[in-house]
Amino acid sequence: MVYGHGVRRGNFKDGEGNQTYGAEGDVYNVLGKLGFEPSTEHRFELAYDLYRDKGDYSPRPDMGGNANIGLSQEDLIPTKYDRDTVTLNYELNKDKHLGRVNVFYSKTEINRDESAITGRWPGDRHSENQAENRNQGANAKIQSQLPIFGLNNTLAYGFDYIDKQSKSSYGGTEFMDESAISSALFIEDKLFPTDTVSITLGGRYEHYKREAMTSDKTFSEMTWGLAGDWQFTEAGHYSPVAERCLKVPSFLKPSLNTKMSHS
Repeated sequence: MVYGHGVRRGNFKDGEGNQTYGAEGDVYNVLGKLGFEPSTEHRFELAYDLYRDKGDYSPRPDMGGNANIGLSQEDLIPTKYDRDTVTLNYELNKDKHLGRVNVFYSKTEINRDESAITGRWPGDRHSENQAENRNQGANAKIQSQLPIFGLNNTLAYGFDYIDKQSKSSYGGTEFMDESAISSALFIEDKLFPTDTVSITLGGRYEHYKREAMTSDKTFSEMTWGLAGDWQFTEAGHYSPVAERCLKVPSFLKPSLNTKMSHS
């Protein structure tokens, strides 16, 4: 399968017939997928997604026209935004076993020539500035039907792995280069004591190594979850949940240059 679309966008006129500015650009997106099934139990799929956006845009696209005029008059910034994503998937479909494995790579780049700004603008950003995000990794999950003492029971297990990098430069000078690697193993068991009641117990061990401007720290923790579900009527159910989660610090925004402490 191949799908594509393109848009040539111009500056529109407002309700009073006045020409706006800061929206003119070209966007196109192409998605290709190829699937292969050697048998009814196995399927492989390869996909590639390409996205391109190029135009002369307002310095602050998150603000309205009046706000941009106040900041930088009618200056526009030549901008390029590129994104490429590749995924490879495998699916297992057997009577008592279901599984899926995903391998992925994604790269996003943005280039803004902010040297074109003549109005009020941070002095350290009057240059051609670039930012890049990259994510690559793999994950897998297997579900097996394993009855216990005659009761329906589903065991799920697998892993998650992701390697992330975020970096930016201003006028060719590196501002930030951050990375993180997260790896995890998990297992979950769902038992059905009756046709209307289920109990789910799961555990997850996660290791997260972060190298960032604000700190270089590694997190390792075992987390868990316990849930129940009671289908007391055809349309109603009750689902109590208790869990312990791991929340780690996120990256800085690669296109944001701010003064900060590196402690």
